Amino acid sequence: MSDDRIDPVSEQLCFAAYSLSHSFTRQYRRALADTGLTYPQYLVVVSLTNVENPTVTELGKTVRLDYGTLTPLLKRLERSDIISRSRTEKDERIVRVSLTSKGHELVNRLKLVMTDIQCLTGKTSEGLSELIKQLDAVRLRLDANPTNPGQV
Repeated sequence: MSDDRIDPVSEQLCFAAYSLSHSFTRQYRRALADTGLTYPQYLVVVSLTNVENPTVTELGKTVRLDYGTLTPLLKRLERSDIISRSRTEKDERIVRVSLTSKGHELVNRLKLVMTDIQCLTGKTSEGLSELIKQLDAVRLRLDANPTNPGQV
């Protein structure tokens, strides 16, 4: 028998991250159902609570979404009166985003969603912080070498 064996997907980090992402998405879909938000919209609204009036470019970097994905998402949030977008006077190409009063009201409901999801993980705040640091370190290392994954 040749040695063509590869570790089963259940033992691979990429599959663990992939399946975890699906589990989180499923739980957030359930938890966000009564808010009318999708998971990416949730990320945008939460990000707007931490940075006042970011540009669309800054927001895209924060939530790791490209302009082509982010713009329609922002238009939907604006039609729902959750965010507002405004062009800057100095350069009309620059668009800033902020929460509306309805968006600010929604934030309190989102805090409950975050608490519910944290409880589902079975982790303490400290445990989640440590896990996030570990995952971010892996992501940063992967992002640092996007063209030659075989070159370490």
